[in-house]
Amino acid sequence: MKQFEKGIDRVTVTGSPVIGKSLFLAYFFTQYCTQNPTATVIVASFTTGVMDEVLVWTHEQMEHANEQKEAMLELIQRAEAKAKDEGRPFIRLYDGLPSQLPPRSRVMCCANACHAMHDKERADPRQVTLYMPVWDSDELTGGEEVLYLHMEPPPVDFEIAEERFNTFGGIARVCLSDNEEYVKQTEARLLRTIERISNRAVMVHYALNAENTDWAEVLGGTSIYVPEEGNPLKFTTESPSTYIRHLAVERMMERGF
Repeated sequence: MKQFEKGIDRVTVTGSPVIGKSLFLAYFFTQYCTQNPTATVIVASFTTGVMDEVLVWTHEQMEHANEQKEAMLELIQRAEAKAKDEGRPFIRLYDGLPSQLPPRSRVMCCANACHAMHDKERADPRQVTLYMPVWDSDELTGGEEVLYLHMEPPPVDFEIAEERFNTFGGIARVCLSDNEEYVKQTEARLLRTIERISNRAVMVHYALNAENTDWAEVLGGTSIYVPEEGNPLKFTTESPSTYIRHLAVERMMERGF
């Protein structure tokens, strides 16, 4: 919200794959609605740049549209026009990256890193990209409460989430997943990735968290973006957890690095 208060219209929240950007969007939605009860909140999801679902929340009601592009756009335009006429704040929350951003609308977009979007932002001072850090243990607890708000008991016990946190670090999509098979597959992929590494520089990065902005792409999400403290517009990278670093050290010793 500080970026919007500075006059920024569009904030893109990005970061490492599976870090939990969509979960952050859900958390932001819940907190924003609580703190701004008179606001209109428009939530839209995108797949490969195409809008596929829209939800409009106000203190009076919720409206929903999907599949038909015209119906979704009409719902958004009607909701924003009504909010303007009544002098109420409104915001768009995007899960995924649209092919085009609306002009002069307050938008927060949660999406994977996208060079095309970054290029647009360099030419437009009203846009900014922030890199999202991994979640800490307390934030995972809050995220779990949001994700499974109406489910009692929640499908993911906190002790299980904490155990996964020790393995994967604060990767929310894995730590809070209710799909145990997905969690196992993710761990197996991490192990295979480290097993295949033969480049000493990459291995040192894993073991020592050497700063290099290329590894997050090279290693397919097994290395994470870490925003600089006090400046989420810039980032370095590091391995996700102490567990992963220990595996890297063992691999280095086996290879004689």
